[in-house]
Amino acid sequence: MSTFNSLSQTDRLEAKTNQLEIKLTAQIEDLKARVEANINSCRAKSSDLYVDVAVLKSSHKNVLWILGLFAIMALSFVIGLSIPTILRSLR
Repeated sequence: MSTFNSLSQTDRLEAKTNQLEIKLTAQIEDLKARVEANINSCRAKSSDLYVDVAVLKSSHKNVLWILGLFAIMALSFVIGLSIPTILRSLR
């Protein structure tokens, strides 16, 4: 009777171990899927950030060109206004 009892306990332990293994495998797979989704989300966000930075760089270059042209025009205007004054002082 004790041999039968120990075999039934072994069978129950084996069944519980199998159930635990199945449960842990499912939880691990779920965790793995969530981590992969999080990684993909981070990759998408970083590529969006890269695109935004590229756009800012190009728009920053455009702003610098526009400001540079404006500065050249303003300097030309100032020089144009000061030429008659300089010519009068030379006489």
